[in-house]
Amino acid sequence: MPKRKILILAVILMLSVINYQRISGHENVRPVLVVSLLTIGALIALLIVEIVKRIKYGKEGI
Repeated sequence: MPKRKILILAVILMLSVINYQRISGHENVRPVLVVSLLTIGALIALLIVEIVKRIKYGKEGI
């Protein structure tokens, strides 16, 4: 299950980054951009935590 969790987080992160790049008008900071950046940051943090758990506990999982 932890491997599937990492895969799901990676896919959601990739979709978030693609969606952020699709937004036009980066010259003005709009609330949509702020929320997008915060979401991308949170997803990166969750992905890093899951990868560190995976490395720390090995293949046996938690």
